[in-house]
Amino acid sequence: MKKCYLRVRKDCFQPIETKHKNCDLFRVRRKGKHVWTLAPKLGYLLELKRYYGFDVSSQCVGGIVGLQLATKLVSNGSYALLCVATKQSSLVNYSDPSSTFMFDFSDGAMSALIAKEEGKYEILSFSFLSDGYFGDVVYAEQRSNLLEVHEIPGWRDKMREESKKNFIYVIEEALSQAGVSKSKIGFVALVHMKRSFHRALLDTLGLKEEQSFYLENFGHMQGVDPFLAMEIARKQGKLEKGVVVLASAGTGWTWGASVLEVL
Repeated sequence: MKKCYLRVRKDCFQPIETKHKNCDLFRVRRKGKHVWTLAPKLGYLLELKRYYGFDVSSQCVGGIVGLQLATKLVSNGSYALLCVATKQSSLVNYSDPSSTFMFDFSDGAMSALIAKEEGKYEILSFSFLSDGYFGDVVYAEQRSNLLEVHEIPGWRDKMREESKKNFIYVIEEALSQAGVSKSKIGFVALVHMKRSFHRALLDTLGLKEEQSFYLENFGHMQGVDPFLAMEIARKQGKLEKGVVVLASAGTGWTWGASVLEVL
């Protein structure tokens, strides 16, 4: 996990002399150790000076939650390093038929350097919505360390219905806060999900398939997904001047969205 994070040195730190500046560190997702904080250790390994770091967890929406925290806490002249990573593929019980929707879990990491007045994107708004009705459906007990599905009658159908409604809500709410209409969306970066559900969200938003990227060959990397989709779109030249929407949802459950403007 630390090796994944340390790759941020080249991509994030090359443009600036961050080790001589203030840097707040945000680490999101799984560490592989209990009762342990990774962010201070990561800052030490990156040779940062005058920094403080803390860990945040909100499952698959954790990346967007961390992004919101970073934008709120970063000050002029300093930077916030947002790191998101997962190795949850090791928590999947591949012998459990009820866990088939987790079989495409994969491992990965991302990082982003947040500044008050610099960068290629302006972060305009956020929106979040939580619903604890499904809170005890999926979790891992320490005794087994594997994710288990604790069935509630009809939860899968209800989840599909509620999740679509909540995704649209947080996206529209974030757009409203940013003063942007749906017609101005240039690209939407979504958490990895069933292709049919992905398509349904795009249809509801009035978007074409080329205005998003389906992570079919990457699998589900939890909070990394929206940022990965956005980075792939950037490399493909799809992120022109305009609005980008990040959207995800994490078990527990919480849905979240963020609106960014490409500068």
